[in-house]
Amino acid sequence: MLTILAIAASATLAIYWEKRSPAIWHYILKPLTTLGIILVVLSHAETFNNLYLQLILLGLIFCLAGDIFLMLPKDRFLPGLVSFLMGQILYASAFIRSASDFSLLIGLPILIYGIWMFYLLQPHLGQMKIAVLVYMVFILIMVWSALNLWWDIGELFAVYAAVGAVLFVISDSVLAWNRFVSSHPLYRPLILGSYFIAQFLIASSVIQ
Repeated sequence: MLTILAIAASATLAIYWEKRSPAIWHYILKPLTTLGIILVVLSHAETFNNLYLQLILLGLIFCLAGDIFLMLPKDRFLPGLVSFLMGQILYASAFIRSASDFSLLIGLPILIYGIWMFYLLQPHLGQMKIAVLVYMVFILIMVWSALNLWWDIGELFAVYAAVGAVLFVISDSVLAWNRFVSSHPLYRPLILGSYFIAQFLIASSVIQ
């Protein structure tokens, strides 16, 4: 419980300090929040022979690298995107390996959403068009695999994974819109808030 409260406090303060001075607080608190979420995984690691746990842990580590790239003063969006891409691939691998049955029907609304979102974004992407498209494909595979896992198994850990995956897509969708189309001060708390909750839920899915 203390770990959860500490993560919640760190996340709240990271959001508060994001566009305020001194910026050092945001630089400390944002990665610290993700590190706290990684501790949730480690604290439930009775054995590291659990492949699901290993994949989720590695995914969180890549996302931590993405956190650091995206918050640096000099634009490091592409390295951040690649880091998060690796995280999505690792998460999707964990979810796919844990399912025994797969439903393409679940993927249909996800595919429709992805096509619609890319249609809106692509006039504004410039040279980032291919990179964003590749990232979108893999995050949509990730959310499909998480929802499919919930549909297939229905256990609590799968619910955590699915809800976390959906929140991750929401966070990244708002981030993309804020960066490439139209920025708004209210987008920032939504981006980080949904992102931290998403990561916490995905991390909590190791508790099986």
